[in-house]
Amino acid sequence: MISLSTKLWLYNVYILPVFLYGAETWSITKAIEKRIDTFDQWCLWRILNRPEHYLVAACNEFRSP
Repeated sequence: MISLSTKLWLYNVYILPVFLYGAETWSITKAIEKRIDTFDQWCLWRILNRPEHYLVAACNEFRSP
C-alpha cells in the first residue's frame, strides 16, 4: 500500500508538471480555469480513494442557485 504522502508527492512531482507544461503560454479563460480546477480536484479525490458520488454531492453543495 502506498502512503498518502507518497501519492501526493508523486502527483505534485510527476502529474502536475506534465499537465501544466506550457501553461504560461495559454490564454486562460474562465472555462479553461474551471477545467483545470476540475481535473485537479478529480485527481485529488482519486488519490484519497473517495467514491465519485461523494464528489457529486460536494459539487452540488457549492453550486450557486
